[in-house]
Amino acid sequence: MPLNDGERQVSPTLDGIRQDHIARYQWADQHIDQQARVIDLGCGIGYGSNLLARNARRVLGVDRDPETVAYAKQHYGGAEYVAADVTNSSYDGDFDVAVAFEMIEHLADPLPVLKAIPAKTLLCSVPNETHFPFQNYRFHHRHYTEQEFHDLLTEAGWQVLEMKHQAGPESPVSDEPGRTLVARCERAASGPGAVLEGKHLAICALGPSLNTFVDITKVLGGAVGYCDEVWAINAAAGSVVSNRMVHMDDLRVQEARAAARPQSNIAHMLRFMQTYPGPIITSHVDDDLLTRYPTLTAFPLQDVVNDLNLPYFNNTAAHAVALAIHYKVKRISLFGADYSYEHSHYAERGRGCVEYWLGAASQRGIKVTLPSSTAMMDALEPLQNKIYGYDGYDLSLEEDGKTIRLEPRAELPSVEEIERRYDHTRPTNELVRRETGK
Repeated sequence: MPLNDGERQVSPTLDGIRQDHIARYQWADQHIDQQARVIDLGCGIGYGSNLLARNARRVLGVDRDPETVAYAKQHYGGAEYVAADVTNSSYDGDFDVAVAFEMIEHLADPLPVLKAIPAKTLLCSVPNETHFPFQNYRFHHRHYTEQEFHDLLTEAGWQVLEMKHQAGPESPVSDEPGRTLVARCERAASGPGAVLEGKHLAICALGPSLNTFVDITKVLGGAVGYCDEVWAINAAAGSVVSNRMVHMDDLRVQEARAAARPQSNIAHMLRFMQTYPGPIITSHVDDDLLTRYPTLTAFPLQDVVNDLNLPYFNNTAAHAVALAIHYKVKRISLFGADYSYEHSHYAERGRGCVEYWLGAASQRGIKVTLPSSTAMMDALEPLQNKIYGYDGYDLSLEEDGKTIRLEPRAELPSVEEIERRYDHTRPTNELVRRETGK
């Protein structure tokens, strides 16, 4: 389609672009991480590509008309642009996200294009046949019902995560049915989300209860006899065999720390990370870091927050548990996240955050298992210490693990015993009390 054919939105500023077109890109922007590499297929004059480029690491806009691409470069230069036919093109590198708004209906056979899209996530839209029937529009080949659009995306290898709508020409993306269908998809049967759904995940940190994981797997012929996948936090990846490493510290900062102390544990860990074979999930990924740590992959922060509804991940173990929830695992087993520091202000203070996300996992039906050697969720404490206020009873559980049995005590605890329990000068973590004798 030429630039001024009557089909394209053409304006040197957003003021001249119809609101529903802008709203689609604003919706897309909410699902794109700041480190994402984005390809905008059928980008037109580039107003949407330019909008996404305000946050994404790289945005490549693709349109087959050279005049339109030239207009995009002149007026919406925040992104890169290339003149190419989406039905017969290869692109420079892989992408995290592909955008295809109001493009699919222009293709006589969109299936090969959708199959070949070089991205993990697809955000796309088509006219809704139910509310906007096809009537031999000059530039459209067809419109789609919601079921037809879903079936097309599924056949092309995409898992439809959500199907949204736009009611009219001035409407935002919402759940109100109307003239446009808007879908968010990820590659089906690929990526950790698809691989891990319904599976048992072990997350291993470096605290004392990591030894319990080692003891369990030794008698089961390795971790494969216990769980489906192992994630190792930080240097635990050098201590146990793992499928993925989670290291949320910014590697640019870590490299500065290692340069200042070349023989530190940080420096040794970074050398190990350069050859770690599995993905390293982290906060910041750029082309320079990838030359030294080729298996880096960005934590999908925005997707996780959108799913879990709370931006609260104050340490790496919390990130790992939250990501496991996002990936819909069936069971999380957590080892080594003990937070057994005598002086918590000298080290990570993340136990409360991790326990919050373990509770969130349980609420979603995910089974949570902890070793009896960890202070996480007071797993190493007797039941009496886990349930406050029942000093006049002996507490125990039935075999189902949920039914509580209350047996009245003959005598209440002594005043001295109670006062010792309420002594806040003592460490609250039983592991610390054992190590310090306090």
